[in-house]
Amino acid sequence: MKQIGLLTNDNDFEYTFRSAMVHLDYVELSIFREIDILLEGSLLDVLVIDCDVEIEDEIKECTEQLRSRFSKIILFSEDYNIHQFSKMKSIYPIGYLEKQTNQLQIIQAVDLALWEKKITNEHPDYYFNEIQEKIFVKVGSAYKTLLIEEVKYIFSKEKMNYLKTNNREYPTSELIKNLSVDLFPYFIRVHRSYLVNANLIEKINLKEDYLEIADTHIPIGKTYKKNIFENLNIVK
Repeated sequence: MKQIGLLTNDNDFEYTFRSAMVHLDYVELSIFREIDILLEGSLLDVLVIDCDVEIEDEIKECTEQLRSRFSKIILFSEDYNIHQFSKMKSIYPIGYLEKQTNQLQIIQAVDLALWEKKITNEHPDYYFNEIQEKIFVKVGSAYKTLLIEEVKYIFSKEKMNYLKTNNREYPTSELIKNLSVDLFPYFIRVHRSYLVNANLIEKINLKEDYLEIADTHIPIGKTYKKNIFENLNIVK
């Protein structure tokens, strides 16, 4: 029996999470209201943290303990954006989801956390390792390692997607909408055909609807402007 811990004071979210875990008959769920009780000696295979709980100071004080005690941590938040993620990033979460997600997505997140990560045929062209901040892209019959900072942006062209680095373009048949979920918050979608590395944006021109990365102008789609404001540190 796998041990799952949920740290939350949100009764509605607790109910949703409990209902989801009923469908995983190999897990046992424990609820924690305070981080001190959680750290008293609980042995957990996966720890789920409700980021909306007022525990930011406690998290900062207990970062090393959390990382050493719980190798697999999943974050949930109503404030689903890169700012909230950055506050909690030091504990090395393996997942970050919106609390309003459906039960199936919760089940999948926990199930995947309990499953040892490996390259599978589900994503044959790329594999993303959240903890090490690397992407593995398929080149021939092998997989090449790319650091997140090496990939400037991802774009679509002629029914294929490409990961753009300084030296080349790596093709993948994976849908850009799937990549936008798998690679968040490192990459954000700014156009139906573009994902950009959030840390490499040099300039945003909302009047002419483009942003700049490595001297390249990337178009901003009208429907994605809100996404940019929600997920970047923009000071008006």
